[in-house]
Amino acid sequence: MNIAVFGGSFSPFTLGHFFVVGHILMNDPDIDQVMVIPCFEQEGKNNLAPYDLRLEMCNAALKYFAGRRVVVSDIERNTRSFTVETLRLLHELTPPGDHFRFVMGADLIDSAKTWNGWEEIEKLAPPYIVGRAGISNSEATPICPAVSSTLIRELLSFGDYLTAEKYLCRDVLDIIKRENLYIDNQIAN
Repeated sequence: MNIAVFGGSFSPFTLGHFFVVGHILMNDPDIDQVMVIPCFEQEGKNNLAPYDLRLEMCNAALKYFAGRRVVVSDIERNTRSFTVETLRLLHELTPPGDHFRFVMGADLIDSAKTWNGWEEIEKLAPPYIVGRAGISNSEATPICPAVSSTLIRELLSFGDYLTAEKYLCRDVLDIIKRENLYIDNQIAN
């Protein structure tokens, strides 16, 4: 099985993330499954929404792909790990014939070379580069609209649900409202 591994903080899970999953499923005949993995912690990002709520947001948004080869994994629950460690664990837990591709935005290509274990990441799961608005990269699939989690968190911190809902799946926004996430810059990064 060929699996696209799509990790991130997903704080919150945006329509941009949703489009990436949809694009891979609809347009890449070589990918059998997309595995979405919210990280427990992410270096450089403080005050993420609680892990269980980010996991719930991923599941809520991705329910629209039910039965369409999407898995939300909690493999990183309760542990801070680097991408290379998660990929090693996936290789240990899956059948020997499974192959992985690591989904990453074109905006991360330059900095990825400095990541812990980058050369091993490239071997364990060759990068599947996803285009982002405003970032030019000839290898990237040009699919991701200009959606920024940082902008969405800022809008929500001021209670601007009307604008934020343009960038979120309805069910994700319902969770954010129910839990009062991102209000008054509680969760700013």
